Amino acid sequence: LISSIRESLKNAPEEDKNKFEACIPLFTMDSRKDVLTLLNILSSINTNRPYLLRRLNRLIRIAGHIKIRTSIKKILDIFNFAGGERIGFLEETSIVTLSQLLSRTIIEKARTFLSSSFKNSYLLNGYIRGSRFIPPKYLISPLLHLLIIPGINKDTVELIIDAISSMDLKGIKGPVLNLIKILEAGHITDEQRFKIAD
Repeated sequence: LISSIRESLKNAPEEDKNKFEACIPLFTMDSRKDVLTLLNILSSINTNRPYLLRRLNRLIRIAGHIKIRTSIKKILDIFNFAGGERIGFLEETSIVTLSQLLSRTIIEKARTFLSSSFKNSYLLNGYIRGSRFIPPKYLISPLLHLLIIPGINKDTVELIIDAISSMDLKGIKGPVLNLIKILEAGHITDEQRFKIAD
């Protein structure tokens, strides 16, 4: 089992390998019962996406759907943990749920992140997906700014247009006029122009 895990971590970052090596004492337990319990747990681990993390991911999504606002602090903790451990799908889900719960912290982070350069696609997708749950006045300008960037990914453009189309833009005049400028951008397809026009 140890050899199999080491093999699966062969191309992993050194930090991950070190974390595993630090867990080796778990395999030297004296109690046969403890060893069998541990082996049973380890045998079900998917090294690409452990099932417990998937289950946690679903719980976070449910908390957002049914608006459990008392879970904001715990989900922020999970979001920070996912960032530290580089678990992208968990970061993205946490952002969307915190947006649904209107967390002030995540609204501020979204404004900062969307207004600056971005490299992490999970964070970018999370903040864009989450923006549809946040009052438009906070994020419409950063989203429109993203649409103007020539090198932006086509799928990201689609995601932004879908997010904006779900917003109630009544009473928001200044930023919406920028949509007309975006219609002239060279990287926007004709199909996307029609969506923006709608």
